[in-house]
Amino acid sequence: MTEASANLAKLLGPKVALIGMGKSGIAARDLLNFALPEVKLFTFDDKSPDADSSDPKAVENFNPSSLIVSPGFPLSTPWLKGLLIKGVPCLNEVDLASFFLKDERVIGITGSLGKSTTAALIYEAAKELDEDAFIGANFGTPLSEYALHVQKHQRPRALWIIAELSSYHLETLRILNLDLGIVTYLAANHLERYENIQQYYDTKLKIFARTTGKVLLNMHSEDLAKAEIKFPNAVTVHLDSHENLAMAGKNAKLLGQHNQQNILLALKTVEVLHWGGFRKNIKI
Repeated sequence: MTEASANLAKLLGPKVALIGMGKSGIAARDLLNFALPEVKLFTFDDKSPDADSSDPKAVENFNPSSLIVSPGFPLSTPWLKGLLIKGVPCLNEVDLASFFLKDERVIGITGSLGKSTTAALIYEAAKELDEDAFIGANFGTPLSEYALHVQKHQRPRALWIIAELSSYHLETLRILNLDLGIVTYLAANHLERYENIQQYYDTKLKIFARTTGKVLLNMHSEDLAKAEIKFPNAVTVHLDSHENLAMAGKNAKLLGQHNQQNILLALKTVEVLHWGGFRKNIKI
């Protein structure tokens, strides 16, 4: 057993319940089966036939030592909340994968709008530095799938990981550390899952707690600009205050002011990370 697997086994315990068998749940299952074959795994989904059960009672009867909850399942679901109240530890798929990262540097991107475009732009720049760069999490490929492929020697490790993070990821993220964070835009979204808009925004801003480096903030987002952000690692980004970057954004082929803001965040990322000469290689 590797050191990473041993650390993960210590945290998870002998019986793991995996909640949700969508793309991220399947990736988490496959990684667990490979890295910790001795752990007893029970899968739940109320829709997928791939799960061991669609009955919440079956999860409770399994008496899990820990939970891995897919983003689509609200933690406020009564039976799931009951397990959490009992003190059952909870991870998400991104945190699970983070046990198997070594020297990869991670850029985390969240926001109500623009996060996929911004992530894609940064990925294009990263590939000029690192042909093995990876983009994923909420953007298509689960991070656990990346980790599994590395563990199986099916792909080399990335130097740079670009991780798009939804508010659902940030609700439970507590292990993965980001080298750089980005908040693209705040606007009302997913309010069926949150008590109010402030709770949703506060969840997005949990990215600060997971970021060891700077966090870039798009000040064209009115609600983000109004937020009293007092973290010392916050870097405000605005077209009017970055003349050279603004010209690059205005000359870009991507149309619309919103895309100028996404491009600005990508270019500012290149600047903050000292990728310097690779600014021209962002495909805009």
